[in-house]
This record gives sequence, C-alpha cells and structure tokens, in this order.
Amino acid sequence: MIGCSVAFELLKAGKQVTLVERGTLFSEASSASAGMLCPQAEMLAAKTETIRNFYRVSGRIHREWTRSVEEVSGRPVDYRQDGMIRVFLDHDLADSQFQSIEDAHLLSELTKLSPDEVRSLEPSITEETVGGILFSGDGQLHPLRLAISLKSALARLGCRILEHTVAHELLHSGHDVIGVRTSEGDLFADTTVVAGGAWSSALLKTLELDVPVVPVKGQMYAVRSSNVKLTHVIQGFGTVVLPRLDGSFTVGVTHEMAGYDKRVTVAAIADVHKQLCRGIPEMKHAEFAASWAGLRPGTPDGLPYIGHVDGWDGLIAAAGHYTTGILLGPITGVAVRQLVLGEEPLVPLDEFRPLRAMQMA
Repeated sequence: MIGCSVAFELLKAGKQVTLVERGTLFSEASSASAGMLCPQAEMLAAKTETIRNFYRVSGRIHREWTRSVEEVSGRPVDYRQDGMIRVFLDHDLADSQFQSIEDAHLLSELTKLSPDEVRSLEPSITEETVGGILFSGDGQLHPLRLAISLKSALARLGCRILEHTVAHELLHSGHDVIGVRTSEGDLFADTTVVAGGAWSSALLKTLELDVPVVPVKGQMYAVRSSNVKLTHVIQGFGTVVLPRLDGSFTVGVTHEMAGYDKRVTVAAIADVHKQLCRGIPEMKHAEFAASWAGLRPGTPDGLPYIGHVDGWDGLIAAAGHYTTGILLGPITGVAVRQLVLGEEPLVPLDEFRPLRAMQMA
C-alpha cells in the first residue's frame, strides 16, 4: 500500500516510477488489513499533538485521495464513512477510555455512549455492554478492491511494475544512493524510496543503517450471519468486526511475533471467534466463509519511518506503518512526493525520522 501510494503521487507529478515488489502487489501487510479507516481512534491513542494532527490530516484527505484513484482506474474501492463504535464490557476500561477523551481534548469530536445508546445503534451487541465510544468520522474500505483499483491506476499512469523481483541491496556512490540491485538486475534512479514493509530493515542494513522493522502476523477471517445486523465498524472485546456491502463480516485480528510465517491456524481463529461471541452472541451461529493472514511492518515505538535518511542523498524511507498502512497510505504518498519535489511537507515529519532509533541509542 505505501509503495503504491508513493508511486501514485509521483506519477501524478510527472515523475517516471519503477515499482519493485518481491511478490505480488498488496500480498503482505495489505492482505492482513481489515480496511479500517479510523483516524479518530488513532488520534485518541496518539502520544503527542503532532502525531494526533498527523492522523487528523490523514483522515481529512483520505476520501478525496481514494476518489482520485477511482477516477483514474474506473474501479470503486467501497469507501464507507459509517463510523466506528468501540464497545466496552468492563467498567474500568470504559472509565479509562472516557478519561482519555478528555485528556486528549477530543470531547467535541467523539461521543461517549451509554449501554442503551450502544444497543440502540447496534442491537446485535450483547446486553452486557457497559457503554462505548462513537467515532463518527471513522469508517472502512475494502482492501482488495483498493488493491485492484490502485494497481490499475498505476498501470494507466505509466508505472513500470516489477513483481516477483527481490531488492537485494542499495547502490551508492559515496553517500549518494543511486539505485537498487535486484534479482532482475541493477536499477538506477535520482531518488530511491524504501517502502518494503517488513523487509525494509534488511534493505537499509546494506548501508549499515539500523532502521528496525519487524514482521507482525495478522490472521483474519470472514463469516456470514443472517442473525446479525451491523451498520458501524465494531471494535472491542479483543476483536474488530467490519460489515461488508455483500452482507459478510470481516473479523480479526491477531498480532503475532511469528517471523515470516503466514500460516493461518485453527487456534488463533478459534480464540478470536470466542472473543467475538462475547460481544456479539449471535455470531456463534455464523457460517465460516474464509480466512487469511499477512505480515505487517512493526517498529519499536509504533510509529512509521517517513522522510529523508540523514547522511544519504537520494534516499527516502517510507516504512513501518504496522496496522495503519491503509489509513496513512495517502498522506505518506503526499509527504514523499513533496520531499522529492523539494516542497514543504503537508505535516511535520520530525517524529517519523527514519534514523531516530540510531540517534537515540
């Protein structure tokens, strides 16, 4: 998602772009994404006002950006801004979250819900709920449809896409990065953007740079149920549930430090479904439809790397977006395009500087 978003922005700016992908596009972190677009929920969790504003701006530009992808490709992404409800089954957790809203000065943007209000909006939720939070500005899109639409848009804009091509090392002359050595030969460029998801760290290490990114496995599944009706994305009781336009529900998601293992396991799916049924009891009768897993790029502090790599001309990093790649893809693409063109970024990027781990050591 991140590499394709950057490519889309650069192509629109008139740049020639070659996209190198070790497998097929959208087969890793994007395949582990539920397609949640939750800038307000991320704002609540943000540790600083700068990061909070980053998510706020991301949410503001996302719909216009996806609409531009749809216009170029002619393919819809099923964008829906129906809101998200975070449901609580524990009074202490609810009180803590309600206090967080006040501490983050988000009372004007988020709505605290009583148990009756939760069930009025979503009657399928358990009667055991003790309340919730309505994130009215949040929503979802279908990650597979976004993948198809964005890949089509890139092709129409003239992007050179090299799938099943491994990037082995970054090429440099002194401290100027001049391209990348791949399994299909050397590629040369004025600017090289490392957006390799969970594989970004290994590529940057070829320049002896410590930019830690680790794969975090996410397992998900889909079910169908005629007994459950949901309008909002539901988060809580250890799960997230997204109602799809075709009547199915996407459910997830695990967070596993399992290396590069992408196998779906019965134990993991069973555990998630057990939690799901605590919050939506009728889901115990749901029909199983599908399951899948992908690898998301995690970082030690939970923040992505976005920006020029200090000490190396012609090198930009855009990696480590973990669970927010779909949400932050557009703003990351815009930011990288602005860096390449020498423009002031739309939002400050200091907290996302790529070498922060090395500089703090």
